[in-house]
Amino acid sequence: MSKNITMRHIRESTGSEFGPGRIVKVLEECYAADHIPCSNPVLAEQRTFADGDSLFWAQYCFASPIIGARGQVLFDHRRVDPRSLADHPLLNPAYLSDNWNKMQKGALPVPSAYVDALADLARAETQDPLTGRRLAWSVPLNTIKEQGINDVGSVSNAGNTQFATAFLGLMGKERPSYLSRHKEVRGDRIVLWYHLDDASQEDALGRVSVFNYSNDLIGDGNLGNKNARLFGVPFGAEGATQNFSGLETQIVGESPSVDAILAEVCRGIQDWDPRTTPLTGDHFRPYLASLFKQKQ
Repeated sequence: MSKNITMRHIRESTGSEFGPGRIVKVLEECYAADHIPCSNPVLAEQRTFADGDSLFWAQYCFASPIIGARGQVLFDHRRVDPRSLADHPLLNPAYLSDNWNKMQKGALPVPSAYVDALADLARAETQDPLTGRRLAWSVPLNTIKEQGINDVGSVSNAGNTQFATAFLGLMGKERPSYLSRHKEVRGDRIVLWYHLDDASQEDALGRVSVFNYSNDLIGDGNLGNKNARLFGVPFGAEGATQNFSGLETQIVGESPSVDAILAEVCRGIQDWDPRTTPLTGDHFRPYLASLFKQKQ
């Protein structure tokens, strides 16, 4: 059993269409099921605890949007709010449909206000209050070039690059844990790839990051790629998912409802004293004990 949220909470959206119908359809399916697309940190965590032959390693998965503009590469790891999809243009079916004819080599122009908001978040080092993880990361294009991105390298070298840090978006011990697991499953080879021309443009271009089924962590995902798919978690539960990830768990009966998880997480937050207690999985353990039990 995974140390993370179980596969019964993860919903795969996929299809066989080429072009805009593909990604628009899977996004619409995801939101219609009250799920939201997994961000890079969530997929990285799933991979860390998943078997090497699981879907997370064996499939090509779209994840967090990546924006290139004016010499900067911005990674957007925010949780999607389907009630405010205007804040997430590259994960917004309506925006994709309306702007598909502006596609440039698999990327789409994005509003300047979106880029400015991400840049502000990256500069402020704003964190998700539930997970403690950065919401947005920024890497200068010249740094990406200097660190030898767009090449095959070793896992140990990748751990020291700003691109890998920004791509995975994990904090503390989580990033080395992912890279260690990557080495176990794929060997020491890892490919960090980004479409360098995007950030050289004056107008902002956006793509999605991709966890490939080979050695790749790709920052140049083509929005029209027919092989891409999304994994989603219940809307509002992603924070609860990650805070519960330190436990060996199994489901008690049917999967807990999103409302039940949220109710317990809210109780945990209300009782949290930031002066004395870190907001980690251990803090939420007693609140979620009625929904989950430890694996025997």
